[in-house]
Amino acid sequence: SENIIKMGFTVASASFFQKAMKYYREKFNSKVLFVVVTNDHEWAKANLQGSDVVFSSGSVNEDLAVVVNCDHFIMSTGTFSWWAAWLNGGSVVYYKDFPRNNSWLWNSLDMNSSGFYPPTWIGME
Repeated sequence: SENIIKMGFTVASASFFQKAMKYYREKFNSKVLFVVVTNDHEWAKANLQGSDVVFSSGSVNEDLAVVVNCDHFIMSTGTFSWWAAWLNGGSVVYYKDFPRNNSWLWNSLDMNSSGFYPPTWIGME
């Protein structure tokens, strides 16, 4: 809704995920397997494609267990994704346009500190 946008919420674009996937493919010489965990399988299947892409169909608990045990993580903008990234332990690529700069959410999460996105995480647009 318009109020949520005004608060600073944003959504990661397909191009963000494609860039992040390209980053990992290049970093690991195409020796990767992307496990997509989502509540929007239709969008994900239309936008995240490749022979190295599989889609999880587990419960929320199973999905969290899967992504926490992956070697690395591409983070969207949801709470589930943030916790999965935090618990993952590998390298994390996050959507750096979340939340919208200087919005209510930006200030609430204290985005000027490094607490929300640890300095080792990699921001991409």
